[in-house]
Amino acid sequence: MHYSHQAQLSEITGLPVMGESSVTFWTSNAPHMIAARDDAGWSLLESTGSLVGEFVSDNGGFTIISDDGAAVERFDNWRSAVRHILRRGLRAA
Repeated sequence: MHYSHQAQLSEITGLPVMGESSVTFWTSNAPHMIAARDDAGWSLLESTGSLVGEFVSDNGGFTIISDDGAAVERFDNWRSAVRHILRRGLRAA
């Protein structure tokens, strides 16, 4: 299990893989979900299912990608990528 009820991002022990349920965590104001979109990519979703942003694993790090699949910014770990998406949003990156 990757999370508990109303887990914070820091409490999640790993990213979901294809075939697993999404991982839910709470920010200060709302729940969000991380869902595997393929073997090396994840989508960050609002609780409504609306896409907030996407990121992929990339040579030991994680890269936020834009709507057209272009690399936007690279981070050393997935939590940093998720926090960045939450702060700025993919559309603003």
